[in-house]
Amino acid sequence: MRSDWETIGSVYVDAGMLWVGDPCYTIAADTDAFVGSWDEFVARLQNSDGEGADHFTIGHSSPLGMGIGMAVSTGYGDGEYDVQVKYNGEGRVAALKIEFMGEDE
Repeated sequence: MRSDWETIGSVYVDAGMLWVGDPCYTIAADTDAFVGSWDEFVARLQNSDGEGADHFTIGHSSPLGMGIGMAVSTGYGDGEYDVQVKYNGEGRVAALKIEFMGEDE
């Protein structure tokens, strides 16, 4: 695997959190985890068993069901955050990184 991170774009945050998960589980109306509105997502998020201020949900549990995804706070909240990836020897994405703040912040 190449050891260098490559910036591939950025994500814009206006909710103070970032969702990481497979969209087919949340946008397809015929799935159990379908979310029809922002209000429904927030209601489910508030009822999840997440811990602390830094993690709204944890990897094994989410507001949409086990293993569907996770929402994490974004450091200082709203803004633009760079997305970086590492590639393996075959050129496939091997890792993803989104840095919300530097380690010293």
